[in-house]
Amino acid sequence: MLGETDKLAQVLDVFHSVFAAEGARLVGGFPEPFYRAPGPHGHAEIRFTRDYLNSSLHETAHWCIAGAERRQRDDYGYWYRPDGRSGPEQSEFFRAEAAPQALEWAFATACGEAFRMSCDNLAGEIQGHSEFAEAVRGKLAGYLEDGFPERAGRFLEGLLEMFRPEIGAGDRRYWLRERLRGKTVP
Repeated sequence: MLGETDKLAQVLDVFHSVFAAEGARLVGGFPEPFYRAPGPHGHAEIRFTRDYLNSSLHETAHWCIAGAERRQRDDYGYWYRPDGRSGPEQSEFFRAEAAPQALEWAFATACGEAFRMSCDNLAGEIQGHSEFAEAVRGKLAGYLEDGFPERAGRFLEGLLEMFRPEIGAGDRRYWLRERLRGKTVP
């Protein structure tokens, strides 16, 4: 059984293999996640918190969803209000986070890792937790039914090849759907 450090190394290998031609690096060791757009320094960096496997999967999910224009801006050009958000700010956070957290859930499942939904507002108001959980679940169900965004699908395939080599390419979507069917958001 692989430990988190070994899994993280494999996730990094998958990312850099799948996206070798896209000029982005997935890099850990930071106190806070941050997307550094490409510039004079060269490639883009998807920075994740410390060396947390789930943070790497979550930040990859954001990158997989971001369009070409957004990927040219630091942190994709989105607002971020730190911990301590008001109720309306938290609602805005929930709207922005359902899709990446749904992808993170699929990625974590492919790696055999637990997914934990994050409200990311320990010192602020958290209202609508159950609605957010349902939005994440609904978004994941939609991806399983209709397909994943292109980059997310490629990354997911790479993860499944790495962590579930016994599952044939034609059976991966079915395997993932069966693992997640009827699950509630943790």
